[in-house]
Order: sequence, then structure tokens, then C-alpha cells
Amino acid sequence: MSDPSLHTRTAQAINFGLLAARSSDAIARAGSQALSLEDQAILGKAADFLHQAAQGAEFIASGTQSGGSAFASTEALGYALRPVESLDAVLRGRQAPLVFSELETAVREIAAGHSASVDVNTLNAVRLFFDRLYTSLLGMIEHNRLRPSRHDLKVGLGYHA
Repeated sequence: MSDPSLHTRTAQAINFGLLAARSSDAIARAGSQALSLEDQAILGKAADFLHQAAQGAEFIASGTQSGGSAFASTEALGYALRPVESLDAVLRGRQAPLVFSELETAVREIAAGHSASVDVNTLNAVRLFFDRLYTSLLGMIEHNRLRPSRHDLKVGLGYHA
């Protein structure tokens, strides 16, 4: 038997990884051409992801959940925390909920076709965040792929249950 929670986490990581890669590509195109409806939809989902991460960070910081699911928001935060922490220039001692909210606002502006109104440093930070999110999730998927299941461990240890 395989570990169903591992499969669920891997599927979610693949889902968020594809979203991260497609978001980064759409943001890169936004500076030089009009976004397609598909790009706008992808960036809308990316902004929703960042909103969930902001809610998760707020939940962890305050202990209160402001709408939505605490599970979904902390799950999004779990995926997004390492990539955002790697953006030292973006954090500058600020709290994670604020940083995620600012990234969300920037993505919504880009999706609306207003990338020119987004500060170039913020634009670069958003794209870098999604690049690093993709890299982080790719590493997680590879780790899960190489991790033996509980059944494999039992067989390897001589148990035949």
C-alpha cells in the first residue's frame, strides 16, 4: 500500500508548481505584451494563492482566522514560506502577512493589465518569488518520489503484513 497523504501532498505540490511556473512566465510577458485571458486567469489564481498564504501567516501570528479555511491558508503558507524568506530584500524586517498581501496586490495589478503601475523592484520580487516557489516544490516532489512508502519499509525490514 502506498501512503495516500503523500500522494495528496505530491498532487498539491504539482498543482502549485505548475501555477508558479505559469505565473512567472505570465509576469515576464506582462512587461512587453498584453496578457491573454488565460494569463489573467492564471495570475488570478496566483493572487488567490498569495491571499491564502497571507491569511495563513496572519493565523499563525494572531491565532485568529479571518475567513476561509485555516487548513487551506496554513497549507498555502507552508508552501510559500521558504520562497518568500529567500527574498531578503523584500522582507526587510517586515511581517509575512504584509509581504504576502503586497505581492498579492502586485499580481492583481499585473493581471488587470497595469504592470506599468507596479514598482519594478516589486515586479521582479513577484517573479522571483514564483521562480523560487517552483524550485522549492520541484525539490519537494523529487524528495517524495524517492521516499519509500510504509509498505516498502515493512517489506525491507522483513515484515510481510
